[in-house]
Amino acid sequence: MTILHASLRLRPTRIGFLVRPTDLRAIRRIMRLCVCLWGGLYNPILPVCRALPGQWRRSADERLTGRQLTDGYLKFFEPDVFVEAAPGLAAACGISDDGFGSDRRVLPLDDVAQLEENGGCQFRFGLCIFDLYRSLYEREFQFVSRHERRIAHVSANRFDQAFVEAAFGLFPTDEHLSFIERGYCEAFDPERISGTDVGWRQVVQGHLTTPLQLTTYGIEREPGDWHDPVLFVVDPSSPIDLIDLWNIRQFHADVLPVNINWVEETKDLLRERIDANHRPLPNNPHGVMIHTTIEFARSIPEERAQSVRATLVDGLPENASRLKCWYDPIWQENRDDMIWQPRRARLAASSTDLDLAIAKGESAEVHFRALAPNFADQYGANAAGWANVLKLRDYGNREGLALLLPSNTKTAWHPRIGPNDPPLISSEGWVLLQQFKDSREYLRLTTGREAIIDWLKDHGAEARPSESGRIADQVLSAVGGFWRAHILADKDTLCLLDKMAKSVRKHADGTSEEYPDRTIAAREWTRLIHQRNNRRPLPKLELDDFVKAGVLRLGLAIRCTNCEKQNWFGLDDLSERVRCERCLQEFSFPQGSLDPHRTPWQYRVVGPFSVPDFAAGAYATVLALRTFAQKLGVGGPAMTFSTNLNLSIGDEDLEVDFAFWFRRERSLAQDQEPALVLGEAKSFAAEAVTEKDVSRMKRVAQQFPGAFIVFAFLKNKLSEREKERVGRLALWGRVLLADHRPRAPVIVLTGTELLADWDIKQSWTSHGGQRARLVEPPSVWLDNLWTLADLTQQVHLTLPVS
Repeated sequence: MTILHASLRLRPTRIGFLVRPTDLRAIRRIMRLCVCLWGGLYNPILPVCRALPGQWRRSADERLTGRQLTDGYLKFFEPDVFVEAAPGLAAACGISDDGFGSDRRVLPLDDVAQLEENGGCQFRFGLCIFDLYRSLYEREFQFVSRHERRIAHVSANRFDQAFVEAAFGLFPTDEHLSFIERGYCEAFDPERISGTDVGWRQVVQGHLTTPLQLTTYGIEREPGDWHDPVLFVVDPSSPIDLIDLWNIRQFHADVLPVNINWVEETKDLLRERIDANHRPLPNNPHGVMIHTTIEFARSIPEERAQSVRATLVDGLPENASRLKCWYDPIWQENRDDMIWQPRRARLAASSTDLDLAIAKGESAEVHFRALAPNFADQYGANAAGWANVLKLRDYGNREGLALLLPSNTKTAWHPRIGPNDPPLISSEGWVLLQQFKDSREYLRLTTGREAIIDWLKDHGAEARPSESGRIADQVLSAVGGFWRAHILADKDTLCLLDKMAKSVRKHADGTSEEYPDRTIAAREWTRLIHQRNNRRPLPKLELDDFVKAGVLRLGLAIRCTNCEKQNWFGLDDLSERVRCERCLQEFSFPQGSLDPHRTPWQYRVVGPFSVPDFAAGAYATVLALRTFAQKLGVGGPAMTFSTNLNLSIGDEDLEVDFAFWFRRERSLAQDQEPALVLGEAKSFAAEAVTEKDVSRMKRVAQQFPGAFIVFAFLKNKLSEREKERVGRLALWGRVLLADHRPRAPVIVLTGTELLADWDIKQSWTSHGGQRARLVEPPSVWLDNLWTLADLTQQVHLTLPVS
C-alpha cells in the first residue's frame, strides 16, 4: 500500500472578470458586485485589449501586445471561472467555456446575480456575502460587546464614487441586490461615513472595517509574507488606474489607496503614516529599516508624481520613502532568481494535511472529505460556491503517478481523473469547485505515462509506449524508485551489469543468435561493493541491495559429468538430480566432491537487467530522470514522468527517451506552471549523438515551443562532433518566442551529473575549474532549468553565456 501526502486548502472561488481597460462603467459595476461575494476583494480584473493603452506602454515591453498582456494576467491570477463584461471577450482570450457538471465556466456580467421568480437573487458563481453577515450577527454582533466594533458604511457623491468603490466598497444599486446592503446595515449598525477626503481620513485613522474589507473575513494570506507598506496614488477618473489599484492588493498585503485629488487635504495624515512606518524591521539584526513605497498609477505623469512626492516627504528622513512610477510586471514570467517577482496571494480559510492510502490494483483511488465555510448553506445554490485546492506528493515517486499536471485554467485539457468531470488544474494544485457542505471527494489517479500521452494528443502528437520504455519502467520499479536508484549510479557497476547481460550476434544473412547472460563470481561483486563504499560511505551499499531489487540471482557453477560443460543453477534449481543446459542429460549434484571452502557461488542478472546494451539504454534514462528528481539541489521538485515514447507528428515518426513535467518547490516563490522536458538518453558510445538524433529533437521542439530539450550521457565528455551538433541546436533554441521565452532551451548532462554522489553543485565544486566557478555564487540554483541549461551549455558545449 502506498501513502500519498496531501494538503487540502479551502478558499473562495476565484472569479476572473474580463473587461476592456477603457470601460469605466463595467469596471465600476464589477467592483460593486465583488462587495457582494465572499472573497470578492481577491477577484482579479483582467484587461482584454488588442493594443496596450498609451499609459501602460511606459511600464511594459514595447513589443508586448494586448493579447500577450491578457495571457500574462491569466497566468498570474489563474481564475477558476470567468465573467465577461462584453460578449466575446473570453473567446478573444482563447478561454474555453468547458463546464463543470451542467454549469458553464464563462458567464456574462448580467448573469452573475440572477433574479428568481420568488423575488430573491441567486449568484451563479461564489458565495453571497449575505450568508456571512447573517452568521456574524448570530455569533457575535447580536450580543453586547465589551469592545467597540467599528464598521463603516461609506456613501459617496457621483464625483468620488469610483474611488470609494475601489478603496472601501459600495453596494450595487440594482433592486434585486438591495437586500445585501440592508442586511449589512441591520447586522452591524455601521457608522455612516461620507465618501470624501474627510470620510477617507475617518476610515484610515479609525481603522474602520469597510464592506470591501469584510469580504476577506476568515481568509488568511499564505504565506504571510512581508512587504514594505505602499501608498498607491490613483486618478479615479482613469479606468486603468482603478484596475491597477484593484489588482495590486492581491500581491501586496499592505496597500493604502490614495486619491490624487485629495493629496493636499490629506497630506498631514500621509506624512504621519510615512514617518511612523520608518522604523527598524522587527527581528532583523542588520539595522534594515522599513520604508514606505509611494507608487503612482500609470496614468499619472512622472513630473506630477515627483511633485506630489516632494510635498509628502518634505522634512521627513531621506530614506523614509521611495518613489515608484511603474507597475510590477505581473504579466511576464521572470527566469532570474535574483530578481524579485510579485506573488499572487495564496488564500486559505482553513486547511488540513492528509495521508491518503492507495491500495495496489488496477486503479489508484483516493477518498477524502472536502472543506467548507462554516457559514455556507448545507446545499449550495451553484456549482462554484467555493473551492478546495488539493496538492498531492509522493516523495519517492514509487508509483509513477501523475500528481503534477499542466494547468487547464485557460484552454481546458482533460486528464483522466475521477469518475465525472476532471478538476481544474492550476499551479497551486487541483481545484475542486464545491457546492455542498461535508461532501466526499473521490479521485481516480492516473499514471504519468497516461497523463503525458493524453496531453500530447491534445497538442497534436499521438504517443505510444516503446519497448525500451517498458524496460526502463521495469528497471525503475525493480530498484524501488528514484530514492533507491543510487545503486546503479556508478560506471563500474553499469559496465559489470552490461558485461553480464545477454549478448546478441548478428550474421551477414540477417539472422541473429541470442546467448544467455553471463555469470560472475560472487567475490567480484563483493569487491565492487567494497570499492564503492570506500569512495562514498553513505548511504551504505550492500550486495543484498542488488538481490532485493531483483538485479542479481545467486547460484552455483557446476560442471556436467557427461559433457564437461560448465552449468549455472539458481537456488531454486538445485536438487539431487540436475539437468545440463547443453547435452540435456541429467547428472547427480556433486554433494560429496564439492569443495566446501571453494564453493563456486556466482551471480547472474535477471529480468530487465539481462537486456544487452545497458538494458537497451534504460540505465541512462532512469539515471537522467533521477538527476532531475534528486540532484538539482536541496529539496525535491514535483515531477510527472514517462519513459520512452514513440511520437507521431503529422506523417513523421519520432521518439523521445523520456518526457516529464517539472516544477521546483520553493517556499518563498510563487508556484510556476510546470515545464515540459523532453529528452534523449545515451550510454557510453564514443559518437552517441548523430545528426539524425539532433534533427529529431529539433522537430520535437518545433511541435512544443518553449519545452526544454535534454541530451543525457553516461560518459563524462562529448566528442567534438557531438559538441558541434548539439551546439547548433542549442543556439537555435535560444531564439525568443513571442512571449519572450527561449523556444527550446537545451540542457546537456554527462556522467558527471548522472552519476553524482550528492548533487550536481557538489560534483561541479569537487571537479574544480570552470564548473566550480559557475556554481560558486550562492544565487545559483540549478533547479532553475533556465540556469541549468545556460550553465551546462557553457561547460559541455563550450558556448558563451546566453
